[in-house]
Amino acid sequence: MDIQSKIDDIVVQQKRLSYWRWRAQLKHRGDIINLSIDEYLELWGENWFLRGRGIDDLCMTRKDWTAPWSLDNVELITRKQHFASRGDNLKTYGSHPIRAMEKIKKWNQ
Repeated sequence: MDIQSKIDDIVVQQKRLSYWRWRAQLKHRGDIINLSIDEYLELWGENWFLRGRGIDDLCMTRKDWTAPWSLDNVELITRKQHFASRGDNLKTYGSHPIRAMEKIKKWNQ
């Protein structure tokens, strides 16, 4: 096995791991997910390396926040666009209100 094959295997492994982490986080939040790993990987495609936490990096978001995560309800946009589109909904995370103080109280108990 040559070095490029090993690198390709690592990239595929990281993409798959990313899907499972993303899915676990959504399940933890109580969101409904109708997006398979193959659809997730196809959606990201060549844009995979453009994702991240920077303001101009890509992120996946739902078009309709009340509908489940599905191929026809997600899009890739920059984080800048994502935050601008949320507007007054910054207090809402997904479809659930953020209860930061409740979480902090639990941690301090």
